[in-house]
Amino acid sequence: MTGRRGQPAATLAVPKPPSGSRRWPFGISHSAMSIYLFGCMSFCFGVLTLLRPEQAAARLELPSEAIPAIQACSLAAIAIGVFYTLAAYQENRAFFRCSLLTRSLTTWVLWNASKEWGSAWKEVALWEGTAAAVTAVALVWDWWLK
Repeated sequence: MTGRRGQPAATLAVPKPPSGSRRWPFGISHSAMSIYLFGCMSFCFGVLTLLRPEQAAARLELPSEAIPAIQACSLAAIAIGVFYTLAAYQENRAFFRCSLLTRSLTTWVLWNASKEWGSAWKEVALWEGTAAAVTAVALVWDWWLK
């Protein structure tokens, strides 16, 4: 397949895992598995929240006027789930490392905001923080096994 002016068309190159390393049965690294699982959970939570925004509003102690914002956040969670599973498939280590920063920041913001917004936000902060910690440990584990 050729692109413009007879040049080869760009293709998506998926990096191959290094041979001889310890990996999950699916052939992906520990860090990719943690990102993949987080992406799947984010996608599922996004779909559930999109289908039942009233339950999410009640759980997070939000008024019913917040339902449009909850639906928008659920669409963002679905998109994040797709991005994370794609990054896991590609073994995108730079993405894994960047996600640690954003998830740590999210943990800090939600934990501090829970004082004003309600204790349910602490659970969300713990979920984000735990996922970031698992990914950090997995990244170190993969680096150590090289």
